[in-house]
Amino acid sequence: MAKSSRRRVPRQPAKPLLSACMIVKDEEAVIERCLAALEPLVDEIVVHDTGSTDRTVEICESMGARVIRGEWRDDFSWARNVSIEAARGEWVLVVDADEVLVPTNFTGLRRLLREGDLDGYRAQVNNAQDVTGRTSVVHTSVRLFRQTMFRYSGRIHEQVVSIASHQVRVDAGEVLELDHWGYLPEVMAAKDKANRNIHLAEVSHQEEGTEKSILETARALSLGNEHERTLERLELIRDAEDEGVRHSALQLGVQIHSRMGHLDEALAWLEDLLSIGRSSALTTYLHGYVLMMDQRWEEAIAVLDTEHDVAASMAHGVSHSTDGARALIARCLVALGREEEGLDVYLDVATEGPLDMWPELLRVLYLRGEMDRAVPAFLGRDMEASGHRLRAALAMLVSCPVEVGDAFAEALYTANPGDRHALAFISMVGHRLPLDRAVTWSARARDVGLDQGCPLLRQADELTIPATQRVSASAAAMQAFGDGQAVGSLGRAARDLSDDEVLEALYTVGEVAPSALETFVLGVVTSQARALVMARALAQLHAEEQAVAVLRMGLEDLDADDSTAELRGMLGELESAGV
Repeated sequence: MAKSSRRRVPRQPAKPLLSACMIVKDEEAVIERCLAALEPLVDEIVVHDTGSTDRTVEICESMGARVIRGEWRDDFSWARNVSIEAARGEWVLVVDADEVLVPTNFTGLRRLLREGDLDGYRAQVNNAQDVTGRTSVVHTSVRLFRQTMFRYSGRIHEQVVSIASHQVRVDAGEVLELDHWGYLPEVMAAKDKANRNIHLAEVSHQEEGTEKSILETARALSLGNEHERTLERLELIRDAEDEGVRHSALQLGVQIHSRMGHLDEALAWLEDLLSIGRSSALTTYLHGYVLMMDQRWEEAIAVLDTEHDVAASMAHGVSHSTDGARALIARCLVALGREEEGLDVYLDVATEGPLDMWPELLRVLYLRGEMDRAVPAFLGRDMEASGHRLRAALAMLVSCPVEVGDAFAEALYTANPGDRHALAFISMVGHRLPLDRAVTWSARARDVGLDQGCPLLRQADELTIPATQRVSASAAAMQAFGDGQAVGSLGRAARDLSDDEVLEALYTVGEVAPSALETFVLGVVTSQARALVMARALAQLHAEEQAVAVLRMGLEDLDADDSTAELRGMLGELESAGV
């Protein structure tokens, strides 16, 4: 990330109205975006750095933030409270580095803080579930409060608690909105958040020993994909006295058993969950999903086919998008043979829905020969945003059957000739394309200057595919495009051929790329034994003169081995025949 060239000039009232308070560690990749979004609203930014080794502190200071250098003590609340206690503002806004404040009426919000009589306000936090920014989980949290009246409590999943001597008043609604990117799998992995959270949850449980601390440990383990250990903890609170803990534990248990393919266990945990009687979008989704796993398609549709407004489906401060449920309905309709109905639902949610629905949607469209229907639904209306979504979804489609991915890329390219996203996708699956399709896509890539995205070159150097296929690809690249890089690739592929594969490969090169024959032959002939193999292959194709040339080269230029006598014998026979 480039160093910011701007230096923020904070407002300087006698007493600041609003301070943004943060804890950070090694956040150089995201911190500038976070701070820039705060600038129009706050009077100061207080950053508690807990031991960064990258450019985080430098970036914060360059943007006018006040940085408190500290250490990490395995306690989120302590770290947050350090920044809050250092704040000079009457009000505090708590934000994380991987969050971005969504623009709103900042003037009106500041007026509310000056003139209102409440002590705290909630924020709506939109948790991105994939790199496109699609939000499927939303929760609310008290993030904006009077500096003297609240602090945080809890090592992990810390909560705001009152320290005031009187009853505090917090608005039940939300006055601001934050986009949160911290739960993306790549972010979790890069910062090792899963192991950090597991450690903190276990320490917290040792200190508290409550049902809630067991639940927090299970949640941390599930985010680290520690499924067996998660289930061990959940079994301890499957019948928890606290109904809220029991409900959350059963929801997580259904999810984990479903991920592991444990259908009977998922059904049993689901039955316990439904017996509690708490309705939420997540419970409805899990109910429908397990029924779908059990191939009870009609029942699943009946459960899922209910509109859940995000706000109305709030449970324990968390709401879930209904797009996932609607994608499941589409999947069930297709399974029932009601493809057109299923496609209508799929395409209706396709622009904003979960990316993992696309492989199944495209499979159905491919079998129906209607791949062009996917393009407008995929691209949507916001072309800038859809480009990011396109890259993410195409990366997911790499695991699809290559003919499905090829057909979708073709539809995208037809709708938008020269489309670089389609070309980038094809470069990822290029080693799996049939030769004729690889040639077509290679020409398209080269037409727009993407020579290195050429599928033929990808195939030529992909060591996981057969040497015969690599020979064909590199030879085709030489013949069609005169590609110098393909010369070396062809030589390497020819050397990797088994003796039994040489004849077939020789025939293919002769048919596909006659200009590459010499390079191919020289690549194969690395010893006298291989010279004999090549000479016999040439003779079988009635290229006796070329066979004689190879035999002579083997005898004159290569070290003697066990094939020397056979080379001489074959050369004598051909010369006697007048070749």
